[in-house]
Amino acid sequence: QVQHPTRGRDSGPHQAAIEACARAKQWQRSLALLNHMFDQTLRTDIIAFTTAMGSCERSHVWERALDVFATLCTSRLAPDWFVYNTAISACGKGEHWTLALHLLSRACGVDGIWKTELFNSTISTCAKARQWSRALELLGGMPPEFVAPDDVTLGAAMEACERAENSEQALRLLSTMALRRLLPNTVVLCSAISACAKDSRWQHGVALFDALRSASSSSSASSSSPFSSSSSSGAFGAFSVRVGVAGASQLPTGSYGGDAFGANPIACGAAASALAAGALWREALRLLGEFRGLGLDTTGSMPAAILLTSVSHACARAFEWRAALWALGSAVSRQAELDTGSYLPAMTACADSHEWAWALWLLQVAPRPRHGSHTMPYLVVLRALASARQTTHVTQAMRAAASDLEGSSEGGGKALVAGMYRGLPNAAGQAPAAAARDSRERERNKGE
Repeated sequence: QVQHPTRGRDSGPHQAAIEACARAKQWQRSLALLNHMFDQTLRTDIIAFTTAMGSCERSHVWERALDVFATLCTSRLAPDWFVYNTAISACGKGEHWTLALHLLSRACGVDGIWKTELFNSTISTCAKARQWSRALELLGGMPPEFVAPDDVTLGAAMEACERAENSEQALRLLSTMALRRLLPNTVVLCSAISACAKDSRWQHGVALFDALRSASSSSSASSSSPFSSSSSSGAFGAFSVRVGVAGASQLPTGSYGGDAFGANPIACGAAASALAAGALWREALRLLGEFRGLGLDTTGSMPAAILLTSVSHACARAFEWRAALWALGSAVSRQAELDTGSYLPAMTACADSHEWAWALWLLQVAPRPRHGSHTMPYLVVLRALASARQTTHVTQAMRAAASDLEGSSEGGGKALVAGMYRGLPNAAGQAPAAAARDSRERERNKGE
């Protein structure tokens, strides 16, 4: 039956059902329908295979998607570029970069399929597996007579550098793009800035942001840069100019990503993360003020939340807990999409400044962890309370942590709280005994 998938009765209703299941993310039913088509010797074309594979891939069941691909290869149907692309994307879900390279080699070498999309998916898979060298090799090895890199290709390669926290390669890639007169979009540029921030080369990230904003044709209408020598940051502005970034000055003048680079919340968020790495909280606040001064909205969107959280992190790194609270409060008042981690910088700043009451209050008002495994906020607050000998508050915080972290994949709330307590200062009195009694009571109630 598998050997003759194109023979048999019409299978239109079954294929329509497979597509409906795929849209509803019902991958099990998609596979069941595909198997039923084989059992009933219905005519099966490549669309049915591709749809079933896509359903598995989008549901992160990448092994099943590859099983469908293997079945397709044993049939008389020839896989097209879309089938290969789906299979390579499935490899990305499992970070199987070696298999992705094999599939790309087979598509190009055996079947003679040369598509930029296949290279994009393979580079993205290498990026997810933090194989930045392989990603750059693929980018440099794309034969110009068959395929040419596009924005997605460059973004995937830059993502590989960012995930590997390799700022040197990120800047080198940006320089190569400048030499080829390729205009990178905002995502590519922001990934380069983020790579610098993560690789302890925040100075280069800030200099890159400033250079790119100056190169934007629309930036002349905006206010002056917070890093220029005319601003109050003077010395840093001079340093920013001295650092320079290879390739940044060679980029063609234009509007990056459709907007002025300095007016893009994603770009400003990346710059704020670089400033946070350098604990330059005043410059981060000035950047936020400039962004708002342009009349741009910081309400509700995820990029705006990243910008506001990065500013709060910059203040926290400088132990400016009041400024960190202000930045966080600004994000909350503007209804930004915040999670538990967004509150962590302000919590840390308050805890390090011995403002345990503020840290405890932030823990109480922060959103609850979605997946039950975000232990850092609890650990930060518990350490602050234990250092301040706030025994009662330690007990209450441990009970709240055990409840909120219940069902965690790391062993449950009880195990996580026990692990957190072992790292606390020995100043919490009877807190462990109270927490143990509380845990025994919960287990007894469950048994009843």
